[in-house]
Amino acid sequence: MKKILLFTLILFGMSATAQNHTTGVINLTTGYTVKFDTNPTTVTMTLVGPSNKWLGLGFGMTSMFSTGDGVIASGASTTTLTDRNFTGSGSTPNSDATQNWTTTSNDVVGTVRTIIATRALSTGDTSGSDFTFTNSTASINLIWALGSSLTLAQHQSRGSGVSGTFALSTDSFAMAGFKLYPNPADDIFAVELPNEFETVEVKLFDVVGKLVFTKQISQLDNKIDINSLVAGNYIIKVTSDEKTFSTNLIIQ
Repeated sequence: MKKILLFTLILFGMSATAQNHTTGVINLTTGYTVKFDTNPTTVTMTLVGPSNKWLGLGFGMTSMFSTGDGVIASGASTTTLTDRNFTGSGSTPNSDATQNWTTTSNDVVGTVRTIIATRALSTGDTSGSDFTFTNSTASINLIWALGSSLTLAQHQSRGSGVSGTFALSTDSFAMAGFKLYPNPADDIFAVELPNEFETVEVKLFDVVGKLVFTKQISQLDNKIDINSLVAGNYIIKVTSDEKTFSTNLIIQ
C-alpha cells in the first residue's frame, strides 16, 4: 500500500511540474503586444507589432533607465530579432555575444509583424545578464520601445510600468504546435499548422458562444479574412480527424 501511495505521489509530482504556463496577450501599447508561454525547459515569446518599425522589449525592468536583459527586432532589408543587454544609460542596448533566442517564425500579414522565438528558461549567460524565466505562477515587469522605421536609431515612443502574470495554461492550440498570427488581428490572420496536419476546419465563436465564421484551411492556404467581423474577443477552434484545439483571438 505504501509503495502504491509513493508511486502515486511521484506521478502527481511529475504531472504538476510538467504543466505549462502563459501570460496571455500583454498589451504594451496600441498595436504592440507580447505573450510568453513556458514549459518545464523553455519559454516561447510571441511579439506582435507594426511591420514598419523596430521593436524593443526589456524583461524584468520597471524603468527605461534600468539595466537588464531584452530583445530588439530591427533591420530594413532583413528584420531579425537580437538578444540585447540594456545598459540603462540611454545608449543603444548592446548585442549579446551569445544569441540565446531562436526565432521560429517571423511573418508579416498586412502591416503587422509577428515574431515567435524560444530560448531556455535559464540560459546561464551571465555576460548577457539574461533574465531567468520560471515555469510557474509568477509576474514579469516589462519596458518597451518602438522606432520610427526598421533602422535601429532613437526610439519614436517608449513605455514602462507594464507587467504580466503567468497562469496555468489550458491552451491546447499552442500545446499541439499550432501558431496564430497576428494576435490581436485587424483584417487578416493566419494559422500555421503543425507538419502532421494537412488541412483543418477553423471556427470562430464570439463571447456568447455563437458561431460567426467557418473555413477550411491547409498548409499552403492558411490566411483568414476577418474584415467583416466586429472588434472584440473570440474563441478560435481548429478541428481535424475529430480532434479539436482551441485558443483566444482578439480582433481590433
